[in-house]
Amino acid sequence: MACNPVATYNEYTSNGSTTTYSFTFPYLKTEDVQVQVITDNPSSVNDTITDLTVTTHYSVSTSNPTQIILTSAGLTIAANGSTIRIYRCTNDQFLTSEFQAGSAIRAGDLNINFDQVLYTTQEANVRSTEASTTSRTAVTTAETLGTQAQNTANSAVTAANSAVTSATSAVTTANSAASAVASAVLYDPITNVASIPGSPSNNTYVEVSNSTGIESFSPLSGLPSGFIGDSGLTVRLRYQTSSWTWQMYFANDANERFIKKTGGTFTGLITLSGAPTSNLHAATKLYVDQNSILVADGGNFDSGASLVTSSSTYDGGSFD
Repeated sequence: MACNPVATYNEYTSNGSTTTYSFTFPYLKTEDVQVQVITDNPSSVNDTITDLTVTTHYSVSTSNPTQIILTSAGLTIAANGSTIRIYRCTNDQFLTSEFQAGSAIRAGDLNINFDQVLYTTQEANVRSTEASTTSRTAVTTAETLGTQAQNTANSAVTAANSAVTSATSAVTTANSAASAVASAVLYDPITNVASIPGSPSNNTYVEVSNSTGIESFSPLSGLPSGFIGDSGLTVRLRYQTSSWTWQMYFANDANERFIKKTGGTFTGLITLSGAPTSNLHAATKLYVDQNSILVADGGNFDSGASLVTSSSTYDGGSFD
């Protein structure tokens, strides 16, 4: 990924002490925000450009995401009088969000993908324009600087080729995004099982937000064994050839599907794996019934044969 630092940028003249600088361009990720320090080089016609490294030399402010903060190492490079350039370099290698067949599409993910295409295209366009300008400048300079001008022209051609490659990549990214949108499945929202259409057209997809009773719904194939519908579970179905086909399910609120470690209340019956083996294990009803213990703390119990007059423990047995 080659980015031109004059595509979208802000520049400041360092005073050798200020560490916080603002920038005005939008970006997708903090790693897209990059910083250069430009200093005059008396021994060359070209300035010295130093690319700063995120974390080591600077960071994007967490409290104000439109500011960068120089570290002490970055401030050492950005000496008094040097130029600090903050610019955007958007990743053009991979889509930020990818969609699979049958997956739901969120507007936010589409917007991010199209912003990525927009930003990389903007940067590619500026690179192409700058490459052409550099080429014309190289021709003019060649008349007086000879070999140096020729080298500059060659560099301009390389930059132009890079711009074409980046533009092609941007087009590919846009095409991929369009293909993902075209192949995505859109589910029609359905309130409950009773509202599922009886005879829709083939390849109708529905999303039932209250799946209570779905286990008894017919015609339906592919229902997972033992699945019981619930008002907190959403199911997705596809209609094809006179029957509905199970697609998937998910919880409307994941937090309602689990008991937190800090405590909670079960509203239904719980089946344990077996009898307890440790003091803090939960006990089954069967275990309690089979291990009943009566503690007699003083008092008199008529057992039919003798009187119990002391505190004793009786394991099993009965008292008349």
